[in-house]
Amino acid sequence: MSNNSSSIVAQKRNAQPAAQPAIPAFLELQIKNPVNFQEILDKNPHLEKQLGVFAQMKPKVILITPEIAGQWLEQNTNNRKVDSKTERHYINQMEQDNWLLSHQGIAFDVNDILQDGQHRLRSIIHSGKPQYMLVFSNMPEENFTILDTAKSRRAADVLFIAGYKNNTGVISMIADFLLSMIKGNIGRAIHKSAKKESGNTNALVLRLVQKYVDDFEAAAQITVETYQKKPYLNKRNLGGYYFLFSKFVNPAKAREFMHLYATGANLPQGHPILHLHDIYEKDVHSRKKLKNSDKIALFVKTWNYFITGETQIDKLKFSSKRESFPEVLNEEGINVEEHVYVLFPELVPQELKEELETA
Repeated sequence: MSNNSSSIVAQKRNAQPAAQPAIPAFLELQIKNPVNFQEILDKNPHLEKQLGVFAQMKPKVILITPEIAGQWLEQNTNNRKVDSKTERHYINQMEQDNWLLSHQGIAFDVNDILQDGQHRLRSIIHSGKPQYMLVFSNMPEENFTILDTAKSRRAADVLFIAGYKNNTGVISMIADFLLSMIKGNIGRAIHKSAKKESGNTNALVLRLVQKYVDDFEAAAQITVETYQKKPYLNKRNLGGYYFLFSKFVNPAKAREFMHLYATGANLPQGHPILHLHDIYEKDVHSRKKLKNSDKIALFVKTWNYFITGETQIDKLKFSSKRESFPEVLNEEGINVEEHVYVLFPELVPQELKEELETA
């Protein structure tokens, strides 16, 4: 540990904590372990991990001056980008003496890296006003994936903190798309849903990206380039399907398809991609818009024509009333979506596992 880091840790340890208030009487019984405590532990093994974290964390209420805040921010080596709106709100609260001591404060991990609270520390500096805050040290490194997920820490923030600096927003969208497909839910894959509803936590997104980082970075880059030229589909679906084309069918053909989709270069009349361009362009100027799911279905059908060698068709169409949603095919016309679970087999629902095993 550096001398600078040692001095910061010493400041945290030596700072005078505020007087601890007595525990309210109505909470006394709730704070004590229940009579059947061991039985609860035995039935819920995850509690052992939580108790381990509790045993190692070191919470204190500390008076943080602007000078201390500045020194602690030097430990902010790998945090998310600053949200100016959040920071402005905090500064206003502090300048007007409306900032209250609460359960939310500052956190350092086991390596003394600032894990949470950069906006609060920056606001102390800019407001010029010291504040009492609850400070936790010795927190597990992996905690950053769950901090503020209900409010503002997006999967893209978590990827950025983890060291991924390019196209993190697109990477997170592709990962969320794939996680939903792995769980057998095409509806949630193509339609963006809230994290709570989908169950695709920031931690799951990070784990999937870490397993296939090169694939995700390549898919995100091609998605961004393609979207700039043809913004008909959103990046989530454009990137998610490109990942499937490349990972499970043929990466060279997937790149060729995306290039032709983006440019339409040298395509003969009747080519499925030209039909798709015409449909999308008409939709841009039409009052009655195509449903997003129909646009995606047409995109997948166009890929299926392309990869199976059909370069001339009379018409490209899709009707959700008369046909099921198309699945991604390979050169032999075989569905490859049933193999997507290999990306993250532990996430596959039990009923889907049984279906795959008997297929």
